[in-house]
Amino acid sequence: MNSATFDSNVYVSALQFGGVSARLLGIARLGVFRLDISEAILSETTGVLRDKFRWDGYSIQNARQMIGGIAHGVDPVESVDICKDDPDDNRILECALAARSNAL
Repeated sequence: MNSATFDSNVYVSALQFGGVSARLLGIARLGVFRLDISEAILSETTGVLRDKFRWDGYSIQNARQMIGGIAHGVDPVESVDICKDDPDDNRILECALAARSNAL
């Protein structure tokens, strides 16, 4: 099965605005591909929803549960330091490597 790791921006866009990002989550929910996520990606996503978009704790918890019901959780064991301009992107790569995702 094909698999993908999404950047936190995709999750934020899907949850806050809908559109193409929300459709991608829907396709993953249908099982067309496996969606891989780590706690670091989920934490960054919920942090942005809380801090930038002022989501309350209840809404954030619902979002975490929804994403957890769709995505395959992985625990990266290997650290990378490739993205010097945006170190948070290294967490995306770590997840993709640990899950052996086919796409980012």
